[in-house]
Amino acid sequence: MALYLKEAFDAPAWPATQWSARLDPQKLVPLLERMGDNPGFRFVTPRLARSVKDLRNWTGALANAKAIEAADSDDGRIEEIRVRIASK
Repeated sequence: MALYLKEAFDAPAWPATQWSARLDPQKLVPLLERMGDNPGFRFVTPRLARSVKDLRNWTGALANAKAIEAADSDDGRIEEIRVRIASK
């Protein structure tokens, strides 16, 4: 937790009413690769495991990104999900 608190982030790019996330690709990509190889993960959540495995097509490009941001907003009529991948 102390390491997380030391990290500084820019303000979120978009307002969100449901959720928002800012991900560090250098930490996320190795985690996704390990998750796809985990047999317990494949057994417990097969759909999610397949999705993670499909992400391997993107992990090379994601590893070179500076930041990944996502935001979900819902105003009762429409739901909007935005994803931004910033390059170095």
